[in-house]
Amino acid sequence: MKKLIAIITISFHFSTFLFSQNVGINTTTPEAALDIYGDVIFRTVGITADDGITYAMDINSIKSSYYRVTGPSADFTIAGIIAGIDGRTITLFNRSGFSMQLNNEDPFAALTDQIVTGTSADIIIINKGVITLQYDGIEEKWIVKSSSKGSGGPGGPGFWDLNGVDIFNNTGGNVGIGTSVPTTKLTILTGTNTAGWTHIGQDGGGDPIIMGEGVGGVSATIGTSTNHALRLNTNGTGKLSIYPGGEVVIGSNSTGAYSNSKLTVSTLNSSYGLIHIGEGGNVIGTFIGGTSAGIGTYSNTNMRLFVNNVSAVFIASGTNNVGIGTDNPTYKLSVNGNIRSKEVVVETGWADYVFEKAYSLRPITELEQFIRENKHLPNIPSAKEIEEKGLSLGETQKRMMEKIEELTLYIIELNKKIEKLEQKK
Repeated sequence: MKKLIAIITISFHFSTFLFSQNVGINTTTPEAALDIYGDVIFRTVGITADDGITYAMDINSIKSSYYRVTGPSADFTIAGIIAGIDGRTITLFNRSGFSMQLNNEDPFAALTDQIVTGTSADIIIINKGVITLQYDGIEEKWIVKSSSKGSGGPGGPGFWDLNGVDIFNNTGGNVGIGTSVPTTKLTILTGTNTAGWTHIGQDGGGDPIIMGEGVGGVSATIGTSTNHALRLNTNGTGKLSIYPGGEVVIGSNSTGAYSNSKLTVSTLNSSYGLIHIGEGGNVIGTFIGGTSAGIGTYSNTNMRLFVNNVSAVFIASGTNNVGIGTDNPTYKLSVNGNIRSKEVVVETGWADYVFEKAYSLRPITELEQFIRENKHLPNIPSAKEIEEKGLSLGETQKRMMEKIEELTLYIIELNKKIEKLEQKK
């Protein structure tokens, strides 16, 4: 009887309540099916994995809750684990020295031996990484509960395994936010008209700079959402800046004295600024030298200036002829319209050759005969010729001066004849 009492009152107080069916270890008031007051030790058991792919890892030959995995001579794969009973939990500690991959619902494994990773993708546990799985009797599969990717293996530090409705990763190194199937190193899935990412910079003065991006129904945006400039850098230096007022500056971090300009291009002297390349190699651009600036084509292409979508000034590429109101200039300046000017300077020859001794002045009778037959002065174009070819201003002025000088000679000759007549009286 005394031995029975001693067993009942033994120091670790093993108690069973007949009505609640709760079991207590080191407590007489168990509040759960198993209530342990003190430490619990789960001994580690070694398990050997084969090289290549294992479709049914045997965890029943030596049953344990914690397995130290060794054996492979290279990276290896576990595609299935022999089926357990509902609720059985096991932990695999990779001590192989190589990466251990667990396949997600591998079709070559028995349905009841398959592993569900929770990410629809395979999981890699590198050396010294740990993964915990629990068998689900309804799914009849092993479900990954948690994992620690570990470190120290040939591949260096592992990647996290936080998965759920927000953040996912896969074995290819892709990370998805809002999607479980990331197609790039970082894939963000949102609804339309929703920001994707936001970067807040706090300068300590209460004026944070906020930058972000978003995708709308028909467009996408990236930039600042605060009253700050957006800048694109190359080689650590700002090369393109967009200021809150809408000013765009290329080649400088500041709008400088030209803050009223919506587009400013800053370059060194003797360099190109704006270049527009069209299909077929046509090029138009701007260039600034040390003392001058230019705008025009940099290919064998005509240059036009438009007004109201109509060509107003045309420069021919082959001849450099300029046309105003015409796209077919046949002279250095062709104007289809009137010209008004305070002065026109024409550089041409002059008619002083009339006064040279070798000049042959047409007799007045021949002049009369020529006028009667041709209805215009000699060396002066006719009205029909002027109508067809236009008036050459410089040449016409010279010919008119020729006639004036000839007329002067006629007058002088006539005056001599008059004087001789007067002397005979």
